[in-house]
Amino acid sequence: WFMAITAKLQHRFAQEIVGLQKKNLQITRARQQIGQGSERDVHLAKGSLASAQNAARSALSAYENSLRSLELLLGRYPSADLKTADKLVAVPPPIPAGIPSEILERRPDLIAAEREVARAFYKEKEANLLHLPRFTFSIGVGINSLNDAIAGLAAGLFAPLYTGGAIEAEVQKATAEQNAAIASYAQKALQAFKEVETSLAAEEHLAKREEYLGIEEKENKIAYQQTKKQYEIGQIPLLDVLTVQQKWIGAKIAKLDITDKRLINRVRLHLALGGSFEQPSMTAKSTAAR
Repeated sequence: WFMAITAKLQHRFAQEIVGLQKKNLQITRARQQIGQGSERDVHLAKGSLASAQNAARSALSAYENSLRSLELLLGRYPSADLKTADKLVAVPPPIPAGIPSEILERRPDLIAAEREVARAFYKEKEANLLHLPRFTFSIGVGINSLNDAIAGLAAGLFAPLYTGGAIEAEVQKATAEQNAAIASYAQKALQAFKEVETSLAAEEHLAKREEYLGIEEKENKIAYQQTKKQYEIGQIPLLDVLTVQQKWIGAKIAKLDITDKRLINRVRLHLALGGSFEQPSMTAKSTAAR
């Protein structure tokens, strides 16, 4: 959905650039007619217009392809006529600090892995046999807390996972099948931690990049407007205008792309957490396990 809207906005912007290049060509021809412009500038303007038209056509193709992919996902015929929003939604509020690690225990893959351990230990009727290491996730903290919490786990010692659970006393005499079930749970837990940490780190980096690109877009747009005025009164050649214009276009497209990536990353974070930032009740987890 986000990718389709982004493609739509990119196509719209590409069409705006075509309009700008047409105006540039008109101005260039008018200046040539009164002896203030050159034939070279006219050719540059024509080439830039053709380049913009090509980019607009490419953007339209990308937009239509994204619509077909979305329609296919929705079980509809891929006709590329799905209506989408005209702008991306605002990036959600900041991620709260101190997300408890146990919130991941509601993830379907961890619940399924826990049930496999339960079956291996013949405790299918007991819920919450395993517990993840207790620590908190926070943006900017890094992975040190995670490393400290699961150092034993990474070395192949699974005690942090089931301490406090119902099978702690039986692990010392576990069979190969039971150890395999515990190892599978541990591996899935590590993967879950990695997904959360990756999304949190990406949120921090993408937010800063979006900020920098916003500044770049703003400043380059001002520079383009000033450069265009200078060209219109004959102070600079058309090539200078096109160079600054390209920088502005590049910054605007890059900022749109980063906003899209931030929204997609937030979705991935919620998938990694298994839901919202709120910690589920044990009753809810037990119900999900059943």
